[in-house]
Amino acid sequence: PVAVTSTAPVINISLSLIPAVTIAASPTPICSGSPVTFTATPINGGTTPVYQWQLNGSIVGTNSNSYTSNSLVNGDIVRVTMTSSETCASPSTVTSTAPAVTITPSVTPAVSIAVSTTTICSGTPVTFIATPINGGSTPVYKWQVNGVNVGTNSRTYTSTSLVNGDIVSVIMTSNIVCAISNQATNSFTIVIDPQKCPNGFYMPTGFTPNKDGRNDVLKPLIFGNVIYYRFSIYNRWGQKIFETNDLQKGWDGKLSGTDTDTNVFVWLCTFQFQGKAIETRKGTAVLIR
Repeated sequence: PVAVTSTAPVINISLSLIPAVTIAASPTPICSGSPVTFTATPINGGTTPVYQWQLNGSIVGTNSNSYTSNSLVNGDIVRVTMTSSETCASPSTVTSTAPAVTITPSVTPAVSIAVSTTTICSGTPVTFIATPINGGSTPVYKWQVNGVNVGTNSRTYTSTSLVNGDIVSVIMTSNIVCAISNQATNSFTIVIDPQKCPNGFYMPTGFTPNKDGRNDVLKPLIFGNVIYYRFSIYNRWGQKIFETNDLQKGWDGKLSGTDTDTNVFVWLCTFQFQGKAIETRKGTAVLIR
């Protein structure tokens, strides 16, 4: 007899793989009524793992690695079961852990405005203070007068130039989590009662236009509800070199854009308080360089 030997194919033994799956929620915290997405992350899931999502033990969602809901409540249990497509997965099906869902209630930001004085008078400072509700740790403030941005990102805004009927508003942007809307607005309408406000006129005897932010312009300080105003400056020869009817503007010591030297100038101011007769004041002031 003739002896023969068979071929001997190499036997490949694959090690068993242990599948696992975890889930993560986004965004967090989970806000009441807002959509939250749970995403599954497989380990040894193979190329085509199969997912089955459950909410409190009931099947929800689709065969997807994510599940989204906007109707969760406190204590809900979300889990996913994954069936691995790996050949040697053992076991082939695994389930994620499922901590109870914690819902953060939604809140509504608001802002109120307080005023530093009960009587607002023309030309006198008045400060507005914003008080946030559900503003978060670092709310942002934007102040407006008649819809125009003023002030800075601060809880307070101060002005000396408000007039009757002006509307002071604050827009607060909250950074609190789970805010229904992150902005809140409030407004205050200026009411100036001339009967409650003192009338007064003061004119400095000199000014120093050196751009240091102090006493840089020459103008009168008038307290009261002014309904007419004109302020003029004259040089030693009687020539008018400056004029304005704006209570907030003054002479900066320039003539045709050029600084004038130290000298004495004549001023003339005509004004009228509400309910009073027209008044005219005049005098001299020294420009100091």
